Amino acid sequence: MLFTLDGETFELTPELVRARLSGVAPENIQQYWAEVDGVRWPVKQVISLATGVRERQRFQSQSARRWLARLGFTIGRDDMAVPPAARCTAAKRPASAPAITAPRLRPDVVLIGCVKSKLRHGAAAKDLYVSDYFAKMRGYAEATGLPWFILSAEHGLASPDDWLEPYERYLPDTPREYRRAWGEQVVSQLRQAAGPLDGLVLDIHAGAAYVDAVEAALRGSSARVSDQLQGLTFGRRLSWYRQHQGAHATSEQAIISQLRDPALVMTLEEVLASRGGGLHAGGMYSWWVDEAGAAELRGGLGQQM
Repeated sequence: MLFTLDGETFELTPELVRARLSGVAPENIQQYWAEVDGVRWPVKQVISLATGVRERQRFQSQSARRWLARLGFTIGRDDMAVPPAARCTAAKRPASAPAITAPRLRPDVVLIGCVKSKLRHGAAAKDLYVSDYFAKMRGYAEATGLPWFILSAEHGLASPDDWLEPYERYLPDTPREYRRAWGEQVVSQLRQAAGPLDGLVLDIHAGAAYVDAVEAALRGSSARVSDQLQGLTFGRRLSWYRQHQGAHATSEQAIISQLRDPALVMTLEEVLASRGGGLHAGGMYSWWVDEAGAAELRGGLGQQM
């Protein structure tokens, strides 16, 4: 498994993790643990030993849990194991083949491509593009309930509410060097908007030039690309969006299940240590407080907690 931490790429295997833990005693478990050959270890201690990264503030417990779960280790909290997320094993492919993730993987972020038809004046990015096709992509992205962004050939990554002026640039018509730099810009902007990209699945709805540029910039990281509409004609793409209208209108129970998922929980210390990484995107969050904290929120917000 490959992942990137502060620009440094690491490759871990279950065997390597076991070897790095050999001869070391587990520290006291504060909350989350990983079970390795019947022994429970603090998740951040395992990643620190396996990678040689001593400064544990460089990564979050949530990331450590995700990486170790992907390696097949059981993750738990207190006295209970956390149910593993659904995993998909990718088939081996030639080195030159694009790293396209199976669409069954649950995406974390949706990226949709820009189109030629635009308003004649500036507008919020989500309103600037006026084609029916863009409307269908936007409808799909909004219905997923996930953070979503627009891939602009001129501006790189644009949030839906970013103010943009009309432009004429079309990515497939640009030189290869421009597309390479554009892809790197998009990944950098996405990291700033969504936090660490390690392990994230990007659901991209755009032309091949856009997908290829982003994918090339992600090589060496553990972020993965899902191009569900790859190879489909324009007509079949329109049909796909019609079939998927409302399919991602997540039920209340599904949302509640995500908010209650112990694998997604972060302690206050972890939130502070992350400096808000991954929390700058729109979405639904649940916050757990004790009685004293609830009383303070009631007084400050004037709402029942």
